[in-house]
Amino acid sequence: MGAESIVLSGGYEDDEDHGSFILYTGHGGRDGSTGMQIADQEFTRLNKTLLANVTSGQPVRVMRKVATGFRYDGLYSVDDAYDLLGKSGFRICRYELNEVASTTAGTAMTAPGRPAARAESTTSRIVRDTARSRRVKSLHHYMCQVCGVRLETKNGDYAEGAHIRPLGRPHDGPDDESNILCLCPNHHVQLDKGGLYITDDFQVHARDGAPMGPLTLVTGHVIDVAHVGHLRGQFGF
Repeated sequence: MGAESIVLSGGYEDDEDHGSFILYTGHGGRDGSTGMQIADQEFTRLNKTLLANVTSGQPVRVMRKVATGFRYDGLYSVDDAYDLLGKSGFRICRYELNEVASTTAGTAMTAPGRPAARAESTTSRIVRDTARSRRVKSLHHYMCQVCGVRLETKNGDYAEGAHIRPLGRPHDGPDDESNILCLCPNHHVQLDKGGLYITDDFQVHARDGAPMGPLTLVTGHVIDVAHVGHLRGQFGF
């Protein structure tokens, strides 16, 4: 099912706590005396458990360290997870958490107590189908720009409009055609989860660096190279 709770105690240098939005660092590889990262993290053990929350939609309870102990601050959805190079040059497991509305929060508590209030929440991966996305897919005749596959269904051809630089915090990608690719569902997921990356000359590579061929480009669809650069930086490529 996934993790039930996390604690924000200021122990990891790559953590960013913005209140309703959290960039959370996974477990392991930290020097306990300095707080600096001294080894790579992997999606194993506790990190693998929290990773399961992304696909299951199960929220986590967030506890923040305060002067008197720990305070329960509500439920947060684990919306994304990936690895990237941290501030000290080691790979870290990064999770993006957003506060779930209408939760009982702000309750002071001391370890090892647990909050009594619980709530259920479900999340789903949203594939946006805006006018801009539809135009990009139409320009490519619904053929994936990575593999060239066009999916045929009883309701017509199918492809997904994939944002290169993600929308919303912390990436703040624009919802315009320069930031949208026409992809099949498989390559959309790989793009979103760091399974592939794109170079500035629009060559596609697998996560391990293996070439996958050029990104298909067509007249009328201009991709901003800054967005593919941001994508590589997001996952540490």
